[in-house]
Amino acid sequence: MVQINGGILLADGPAATITASLVYASSSQSNYQGVLAGVGNSLTVNNPAALLILSGTGLYTGGAFVNAGILAVTTSTALPENQSLTVGAGGTPIFGPLFSGSPIMASSLSPLAASSAAAGLPVSPVPEPSTLAQLFAGLVVGFGAWRRKRIACQHGPKGRGLLRFSVVALHSTCNSQPT
Repeated sequence: MVQINGGILLADGPAATITASLVYASSSQSNYQGVLAGVGNSLTVNNPAALLILSGTGLYTGGAFVNAGILAVTTSTALPENQSLTVGAGGTPIFGPLFSGSPIMASSLSPLAASSAAAGLPVSPVPEPSTLAQLFAGLVVGFGAWRRKRIACQHGPKGRGLLRFSVVALHSTCNSQPT
């Protein structure tokens, strides 16, 4: 186990690797760009004044614990996939590029989102315009199909060629279902 009770966590860069559980209990800010790895190893932040910024790669399997202090994650690879993140009453996890040393550019956020996140206000996602357009298109198509079936059931089969065939097929289902 590597325990840091004071000072900062230094690494030689992204190639640096810690293959033991890491307990960060220092009141100083540290930015770790290296790899945390190891089966059964874990990461713990355990000081109310601690700020640990992770921008490297997490390959450990024992989970992450933020009992007290702040764990800032600035890359999508800093925490391992399919592992737990436990946050205690005194802990704060922050996910985003708004810390110095972050390889993710803060300019990728809109100015409003960046200022809201920096002020500690919640930033919530909104559906993409294409999602709303697809929902609207689905409603229009569904309404058209419902209306076509209703007309076919009320007026009987009409039309020519393929249209007549599809209307006849719709009309044949009218007799078996209440309108």
